[in-house]
Amino acid sequence: MKYRGVVWGLGLALVLAAPTKAQDDKKGAAAKVDQAKIDEAVKKAIEFLKVTEPSPTKGFQHAEHPFQKTEIVLWAYLRGGMKPSEPQFQALFKDMMERRLETTYAVAFQALILEDLDRAKYQWRLHQCAQFLVDSQASAGGWGYGEPSPAADAIPAGDKTLDPAGPPRPKPKVAKKLMVHRTKEGERPDNSNSGWAALGLRACSDAGIVIPPEVIVSGEKQWRRTHKGAGDGWCYSDHSDHKAYGSMTASGVASLAILGQLRGAKKSWKSDPQEVSGLQWLTKNVSVTSHPGDFEQGRPGDPNQQYFYWMATFERAMDLIGMQTLGKHDWYAEGVEALLKVQEPTGSWNRTIHDTCFAVLFLVRATAPLESEPKK
Repeated sequence: MKYRGVVWGLGLALVLAAPTKAQDDKKGAAAKVDQAKIDEAVKKAIEFLKVTEPSPTKGFQHAEHPFQKTEIVLWAYLRGGMKPSEPQFQALFKDMMERRLETTYAVAFQALILEDLDRAKYQWRLHQCAQFLVDSQASAGGWGYGEPSPAADAIPAGDKTLDPAGPPRPKPKVAKKLMVHRTKEGERPDNSNSGWAALGLRACSDAGIVIPPEVIVSGEKQWRRTHKGAGDGWCYSDHSDHKAYGSMTASGVASLAILGQLRGAKKSWKSDPQEVSGLQWLTKNVSVTSHPGDFEQGRPGDPNQQYFYWMATFERAMDLIGMQTLGKHDWYAEGVEALLKVQEPTGSWNRTIHDTCFAVLFLVRATAPLESEPKK
């Protein structure tokens, strides 16, 4: 796909214009959200997760793949402020550490959790996570749902204990680098799994795991190949007959930024025409009350379908690249207002575990930003 410099350059100027007083006021608006209300909403959500299913480890099937609720709930617990000394946290952590790595989503969440808890102590497990993700990459470059990797299973286990005192801060320095190499190919990729895989690889890299350059380059190529074109975004995969929509476009923006940094790109994401195009699409279509765009397998009349998933991916993209405003929108302040309005009296969102977790991840701004500029 070719882009004329004047076209995407103009788009970049529109998305990243020099700050004005109005924009400065917008940036300050995020600080004006009622933090007490956010904290109370998150607290109620955590209580819902604790009592709804005391051990949310029972698996479920999706697209013929087994899934666990353990990792997404544990990530929400951790980012939501639950102490590791809590019995619910300990039970989920034990389940996660004793279970075989099986799916891309779960492994990516696990990498985020372990890197945040103690990336030095759990480097051995992050080594396994990285090997799984490398072996789950399809020949086309993206990631599908994943399947167990014998090479990941063969990496020696280490300390599985959980420190009830909580994560050490600042995060411990990584004393050694560990290598991974591809030993097999994964199944047909999609942009949802690929987005989570990029987050997982970033966490593993931050923990001292060296990701093979060809894995990073191939992952980038998949995102570029499935991009819809100038001023447009992404859909679920390489479906030429499907239009771009919110969650996949946000995932594309975030993933290209992550993979670019992992590759050691000399220029920031601001110089990437496809990143800018994705942001143009998001600016034009942004919504904090529904999932924007025409997504596959839509259910007419269901306002909650993929809404909370969209909000989590939206937060991921915006916080990752440091966007405080999107066009005229203070996306975080507006998103907080929208989510607080639809929280159930039980503390849940949409009365489900996964949607409640996605809402919590938005409210607590779970995604750590990239460095402002690439490393030299």
